[in-house]
Amino acid sequence: EIKHMKIPKLPKPRMASLRTLYDPLSVAKGRSDNNKCAANSMQERRDPLDSALVLTFPGPNSFTGEDIVELHCHGSRAVVHGVLSALSSLSSTPITTTQDGSNHPPSPPRKLSLRPADPGEFTQRAYAHGKLGLVEVEALADLIVADTSLQRKQALQQFDGRLSRLYGGWREELIKGLAHAEAVIDFGDDEALDADDDEDDGDG
Repeated sequence: EIKHMKIPKLPKPRMASLRTLYDPLSVAKGRSDNNKCAANSMQERRDPLDSALVLTFPGPNSFTGEDIVELHCHGSRAVVHGVLSALSSLSSTPITTTQDGSNHPPSPPRKLSLRPADPGEFTQRAYAHGKLGLVEVEALADLIVADTSLQRKQALQQFDGRLSRLYGGWREELIKGLAHAEAVIDFGDDEALDADDDEDDGDG
C-alpha cells in the first residue's frame, strides 16, 4: 500500500526550532477514517511522539558535507523507541510526498533509505567528502577516549588543524629540497640553480 505524506516546512538552516514529532504513517487512536477530514490539520490526526528541537544543516556546510537533520529528543525509552520505529517504517512503506502549502504534484512513490549509522560512519563520510583530514580524524578519536584534561587539550589542538598546517609546511620544504636535489643530480653544480635559489629567498 502506497502512503501519502505532507512534508512540513523545515526550520531555517543551523537554527534550532521546537517542533512536535509525529509518526507520519500512523493515525491517532480514537479517530476513524471517516472523520479524518474533520481534523484541522494533518498533525492533529497523528500520534505525537515527542516535543523536540530540530536543526537542519544543508550540505556542504555540515560535519559530513551532506544534508543533515538533527532531532534532539527526550531520552526516555518510549520516546526513543517511538522515533526510531517511525523512521524505520519509512524504509519499508512506499510513500509519495508533497511540500506543505505547495501546489506541486506529489513525488513518485518510493521507499526512503533509512538505517542506523555504523560506528564511525559520520567521521568516515566527513573524511570522504574532504571535511576532515587523517590528522583530524585521529584527533577526534583521541578526543572521544580522552581521560585527562591534558589529553583533551592535546586532541583539540590537533583537531583544529594546527598539526595539519605544521605538517603541510614541512611537506612543502621537503618537496623543494627534493626538487633541488634532483636538479643537482641531473644538471650538476650549475650556477643557475644557485642563482634561482637566491632569487626565491629574496622574494620570500
